[in-house]
Amino acid sequence: MRLEGSTSFLKKRSKTLLILAVVCTTGTQSQAKCELGAVAVLPLQFEHGHYLVTVDINHRAARLILDTGAFATSLTLRAAQRLGVPMSQVGIESVGIGGNRHTYGGTAAQMQVGYMNANGMRLAGANFATGNGTDAPDGLFGMNMMAAYDIDLDIPGQHAILFSADGACRQPTVGGIAPPLYAVKLNYVTNDREANIDVTIEGRRLRAIVDSGAAQTVMFRSTARRLGVDIAGFTAPGHHASSGIGPDRVASFTQVFANVDIGNLHIANMPIEVLDQENNGANHEHTGSLLPDPSGGGTGYADLLLGADFMQKVHLWISHSSQKLIMQYPPAASVLPK
Repeated sequence: MRLEGSTSFLKKRSKTLLILAVVCTTGTQSQAKCELGAVAVLPLQFEHGHYLVTVDINHRAARLILDTGAFATSLTLRAAQRLGVPMSQVGIESVGIGGNRHTYGGTAAQMQVGYMNANGMRLAGANFATGNGTDAPDGLFGMNMMAAYDIDLDIPGQHAILFSADGACRQPTVGGIAPPLYAVKLNYVTNDREANIDVTIEGRRLRAIVDSGAAQTVMFRSTARRLGVDIAGFTAPGHHASSGIGPDRVASFTQVFANVDIGNLHIANMPIEVLDQENNGANHEHTGSLLPDPSGGGTGYADLLLGADFMQKVHLWISHSSQKLIMQYPPAASVLPK
């Protein structure tokens, strides 16, 4: 796909600035310097279309898929047993691509994530498939571990970097990520940290979430119909089968869209995987809300999931401090905080 943009959202800053240094404008102080201190620098490993972070649970290493589309941090039941996290079934289900699964819950007596101590963390559990063999991921690293922070999804540098989000810093200029930079407003729905963004595809406004747990950018069948896509591709030669947290594999096919706009970033000829699965916002002209279920499904009413393939092409910063998704294209590695 080809990406274009209008005038850069942010002015060029000195290349010597660290990524944690920002300049912002507040209601009472112009161009005040805000420091977003690094809370954790998490190295990423790319395997089978997913980015994995390693955390310490009960003094054992756990490899979790970095999943900004899941609310809860979760373990497979097999991993929970290995890591010494007792699980018991709860009365809710995990919802996602491929359907629903029974959900379990347990508490990690000890948990360390980067510099963060998360002892006593409540974890979800499910029988969802995260791969095959002894090297399969142990679960999902969800937004309940990240939503309180600015999140630098530094795929070019193979890191996820979490920064304290200063609520007084509303219009930051991010140092360490070189222009050209683009942005789109974060729409907060259920609380002050769960957000979606507006995306326009072929002139139709949709809602999307950044879903690093999805290997590919996907849209649902109902959304494709609204865009006039011929869904005969689900059974045409060359169609695919996609999977997610649910037990079922879902028919899908790739559709190339000529015009996609995310804020002031224009994307020409963007391939998106169309899923033969409905979403709950199917009957709305404009999806009004994103309602992640508390068990960790996380997709809610989103029309579009911006997956890992998109993150490989566009460097993303989920900036709660400025209430924007900041995008760098072409992407380059961040300057790591010291």
